[in-house]
Amino acid sequence: MKKTLLTVLLTLSVSLFAQEPPVFLNGINYSVETLTTEDGESFTCYTIDNPDEWSKMNKRFKLMGQLHPYVYDGIVFGWKHSGKWEVLRSWAWGFREFRIYEAN
Repeated sequence: MKKTLLTVLLTLSVSLFAQEPPVFLNGINYSVETLTTEDGESFTCYTIDNPDEWSKMNKRFKLMGQLHPYVYDGIVFGWKHSGKWEVLRSWAWGFREFRIYEAN
């Protein structure tokens, strides 16, 4: 359910491919996934779910622009923009994750 929800949220505003990871990910371990929108377009998503790496990214996230928070099904989401990147922070009891992708 959580993965499906996050994939749906990411389809709202994505471009086809991110060429290089964003500079703010330097020094943070992340995984790279290729996801697909409902329209069948593929895009690159950088995922951080390791607790230590999540904490590092959270410090950087706090320095970014305006937070757009919302709660859905017990998961707290925070959405911020950093240049051409959109950063989605999500967390709930026992679950923490960042997803970063190139915005339209």
